[in-house]
Amino acid sequence: MKKTILLIACIAMLFFTGCADNEEPFIQENYTIEAAQAEHIIIDVRDRLINVTPSNDDQIHISYYQNNKEYYEINLSNDKILTIEGIYNKEWMDFIGKITDIENRTITLNIPNNLIDELYISTTNEDVSLSDIEINNNITIVTNGSNIFFDKINVYDSITLNAKNGNITGTIIGGYDDYAIFCNVKKGNCNLPYEKQDGSKTLNVTVNNGDIEIDFIKK
Repeated sequence: MKKTILLIACIAMLFFTGCADNEEPFIQENYTIEAAQAEHIIIDVRDRLINVTPSNDDQIHISYYQNNKEYYEINLSNDKILTIEGIYNKEWMDFIGKITDIENRTITLNIPNNLIDELYISTTNEDVSLSDIEINNNITIVTNGSNIFFDKINVYDSITLNAKNGNITGTIIGGYDDYAIFCNVKKGNCNLPYEKQDGSKTLNVTVNNGDIEIDFIKK
């Protein structure tokens, strides 16, 4: 019996070591287009940390890491919709062993202010962070198992934020009276009213097992 247990342990050790040693190397890639070509940006990924900041020109810049097992499909439609979708070409054995370094699971998006109509981001298990972003119409952020952080974001229509097992924290440029507010909180705290009807813009926030802390500031 002891020999059998020892044999199983040795096989498991070799198996896990082999998985870690055979990990495909990640290569940094960059994608750039003129902002005039894309009015809408959609990022739909899993287990990715996403940072969004302004670009210093009139171009959209995307920086990311990929290999043959984990990569992205980036498509630009005739309707000016830029889509970044995560592709995971893994077998079950690839999920055992070493976890991919966070650097290789980070997407950096730089966008020019006031040139993008809509921004949609969905990810799991890693945070989304936005700073000094101005979108013409709508921002939508959806996370599962992670947080949403933002600082000085501004829109001209609506902000929709949805976090499961995570917090939503940040600052919005504008006044409290500018926004109709709708909050749905389960197992958490919120510094905003659950419903406020008046406002030319809309803030719709949902958390499940997390807190909401959002402040309005002057530009």
